[in-house]
Amino acid sequence: MSQPMLGSPDPDLRVPVSVFHEVDAEIDDLISETLQHSPALDFTFVNEYGPARELPKQQEPPVKNAQGRKRKPSVDTDSEISAPAKPAKSAKTKKSRKNKVTAFDTDEEDDAPKLSIRAYLHLETVATQPSRARGKPATPVTKTTQCAPFIFFTDSKFDFFVAAVAEAAKTTVVNLPMSRLWWKFETPASLPMKVLSNAVGYAAMIDAVNERTKGHTVFLYLPKPIDLEPPAEVVTSRNNPAYEYDEDLAMRAGFSAECEELERKFPIGNHILFPDKRIYTKSGQFWELTSLRLDIWAAAIPTKCATFDAPPTSNMFTKQQTIKPPCPKQDAPAELFIAYDCYLHGRDYVANATVTTPPVPGPALQQNAALVPLHGYPPPLPYYMHAGPPGHGAHVPYYPRYQYQYYPPPAFAPPAQNHLLPPALPPTLPHPGNNTMPSEFLSPGITTKHKVALETFCQKSMISSSDADKLALLGYVPGNHIVELLGDRDWQAVGFTVVAWHTFLSHHHKFCTAIIAGTWA
Repeated sequence: MSQPMLGSPDPDLRVPVSVFHEVDAEIDDLISETLQHSPALDFTFVNEYGPARELPKQQEPPVKNAQGRKRKPSVDTDSEISAPAKPAKSAKTKKSRKNKVTAFDTDEEDDAPKLSIRAYLHLETVATQPSRARGKPATPVTKTTQCAPFIFFTDSKFDFFVAAVAEAAKTTVVNLPMSRLWWKFETPASLPMKVLSNAVGYAAMIDAVNERTKGHTVFLYLPKPIDLEPPAEVVTSRNNPAYEYDEDLAMRAGFSAECEELERKFPIGNHILFPDKRIYTKSGQFWELTSLRLDIWAAAIPTKCATFDAPPTSNMFTKQQTIKPPCPKQDAPAELFIAYDCYLHGRDYVANATVTTPPVPGPALQQNAALVPLHGYPPPLPYYMHAGPPGHGAHVPYYPRYQYQYYPPPAFAPPAQNHLLPPALPPTLPHPGNNTMPSEFLSPGITTKHKVALETFCQKSMISSSDADKLALLGYVPGNHIVELLGDRDWQAVGFTVVAWHTFLSHHHKFCTAIIAGTWA
């Protein structure tokens, strides 16, 4: 019989299986498994099939003598002789045990959690304090505002630390003046502050914290940042990695039809100066229709902020966003040079545009135009029509002498054959079917050959009676162009104001135009 110790099962304690009784074998296995898995059961198991074992004798408590000291147990001489001597512990064994303890301690240090650091951020602002004494300038005073504390660990990265500082200051990382960040321990307070502006300074602070056994609290000092960029509030794909792109696709589906229509209206290569781009042109300026510009344009069409012909008012369609076409090469087609010339003069090029020709003149002009050469000078007279020197025969051909002293003649010389002056072009005659007089033959007297009185002109032009009297003082007859040459002193002398005089001139021009066109009623 044996009694197992609490907390440590005896691996040698197993129940032999009977070959003849299978039912008893299953029960024995169940009992053995229960004992192995529950060693804390406080009972004595007797194996009837195992060899007999003697139970350990319980030691009696030592008996004390009269003085209260413990009596030494009496030892027989036989037992002293038979008892083996205990081997002496060598230094080697102590050294090995010491090494084992040291190795065990290092493992505990590796598994220990990292040190946590408590940080308190102080934002500094500079204010001026007026001086109480006269004549002394104001002194600058630095005021600090404590922010909410945060905790980081010695194994935290520098980027995590910077993000924590920005969150405590309630700003973005871009707005932090990291070059002016300082730190120091909480105690002692007389320690100087150290610069913490980059990853090297952060590593030096972590090393200083690891060297301390206690007091892992640091104070951070930073000038109050200026919010050049506000914190991100809208959830987008830039500030939220878990952004749902289904929302973006749903927004695009709202103007997909308008985007396709714009792509059909402005295909790639729609302008001759940009064969590989999608171009929108206006007043000789060009914008490349990228996918972003197409989306902005298409999204503004349902809201009535743009049409398929005119883009919306946006920063994407300003003059700064225009592109310039490349200069055509020498062997380029003529149409390319025409388009580039339109760009230089600020005009929109229209492909396959019809060239406007001047109106065809009347039959009389067509007959006279056939006699005028292209260069503007009439053809030279035949040689037999030139007059010869005195005594020369009238019917003998005369060849005129060369009129220049050297050859070739100067570039500015008039043409030969003594035609020093260019001939006058035939006069511009009206077409037989046109009854109107050309504008070049107009004269001031034409606008005055009518029977319109000054009162009728003023009444129809809604001119006041006082201004009508002033016009009568000037001797104005409706349609007389002389009033256009009057100076400021002339019309101011009769009492006309600036507004009244220019209003009259506008009615005067309208009257003259109506008289010439014959539309005055």
